[in-house]
Amino acid sequence: MKLIVSTALLMMLLFSCSFGQSDSNFKASGKINAQFFVDYFYKEHAEDFTFGNSQYSGVKKDYANFDIRRLFLGYNYDFSQSFTGEIMFSYEGNLDGSGNRGVLLKVADIKWKEIYPHADFIVGLQFTPSFILLSEKVWGYRAIEKTLLDKNRIAVPTDLGAGIQGGFDDEKNFGYDLLYADGTGTKPENDRYKKMYADLWAKFFDKKVILNIYGDISQIREIPQVIYQTTKFFAAYQTVPITVGVEAFIQTESKGAEIQDKNGITDFADAKPFGFSIFTSGQIIERKLNFFARYDSFDPDLDYDPNFSYTSPGYSPAIEHFLTFGLDWTPNPSVHVMPNLWYSNYFNKIRGVAGTEKADYDLVPRVTFSFKY
Repeated sequence: MKLIVSTALLMMLLFSCSFGQSDSNFKASGKINAQFFVDYFYKEHAEDFTFGNSQYSGVKKDYANFDIRRLFLGYNYDFSQSFTGEIMFSYEGNLDGSGNRGVLLKVADIKWKEIYPHADFIVGLQFTPSFILLSEKVWGYRAIEKTLLDKNRIAVPTDLGAGIQGGFDDEKNFGYDLLYADGTGTKPENDRYKKMYADLWAKFFDKKVILNIYGDISQIREIPQVIYQTTKFFAAYQTVPITVGVEAFIQTESKGAEIQDKNGITDFADAKPFGFSIFTSGQIIERKLNFFARYDSFDPDLDYDPNFSYTSPGYSPAIEHFLTFGLDWTPNPSVHVMPNLWYSNYFNKIRGVAGTEKADYDLVPRVTFSFKY
């Protein structure tokens, strides 16, 4: 880790020397940024079977704990008016080999601003167009829960590659994002396949109405040929007193599920995850107290066939209905105290099961503290 940090800082110093003198009126400078989420939670009810993959799946009933859920530490440096660099490390529940909290490299990129009109070129480990550039910002409560694609592991927030973030007009009402990347997120590449991300976005009525369409495509395996394709639509109405948004996606995974028939013969079938999210937030007391609420529905496979056994690692046959709501008290513009309720209900699509194996839920009251610098 020390080697990674030292190398990153050395690169920033070298770029600073190279580009910092390009404009006599420009002064190269950098800024540290940090974000921190911590919860105190109580597991009021626990599902008997681990249907989901959330942070509370598998946590036993009546368990109470303080939990550092996320920590970001980053540094942005302006080498010149045209070139900037960004590096970010994060803790997101990951542990090292000794069981201690571990840190991973989340972002490490160089941006060439205005490489052509209204467009920036970015190379390195960078934010993807899947959700973090727009829908996560509009939702505004990453400290409470990830957005739909992130929560259900449909897309990753960062990936290693080369991308363009561009606009079509001076007012930045219409734009696009393109990224050609490894498709492995923060993990090193382990095959020759790549992933293509793209989106279009538009803002209307003084940027109060936001529309976004997103897609990605990647090949996972050669034999059998497994190709993932994702399409997402996002729309929101955002003003100072209230925000309302909706997000929906569908992913086609050709030959993405391993199955067995009644005779034990193995084959591969298509899988089709689908989900949608509805959220709102707004002011109760200006700059002091807000509210937020969100509902998600997620089906891991619309093409699920109960006549087969699904043997793919991590495959779940359970539909999830997720609900969260709470209050956001802001004693300081950078500090948030948020009492909230976190609820997930699961419905198992496997035939012949009953009781809590058919349907069950997780219920977690908690208080979330968030700090941003």
